[in-house]
Amino acid sequence: MAVKESELNTLGHEWCLGEDGTHCLLHETFADSEALLTHLDNVRPSLSELLEIAPITRLEVLGSASAAARRAFCEECRTRPLDVRAGNTT
Repeated sequence: MAVKESELNTLGHEWCLGEDGTHCLLHETFADSEALLTHLDNVRPSLSELLEIAPITRLEVLGSASAAARRAFCEECRTRPLDVRAGNTT
């Protein structure tokens, strides 16, 4: 099922591959923490294999995420606790 159909509150996915082909930047945008949890549920079947190929080496979270979303992301993605940042734009 396409992301647009199964993850209505996933606002976007973008990725850029480094010039040398060894690094990738993934930028995902979710409407809320529940949308992130839904996304994790959907990618869980292939996540272990993906992380063997491309482990997460850096993680930044902009905005706020619930404790449940932070915990789930850390466990599923084999990463340290999230660096949650808050701010606003004018």
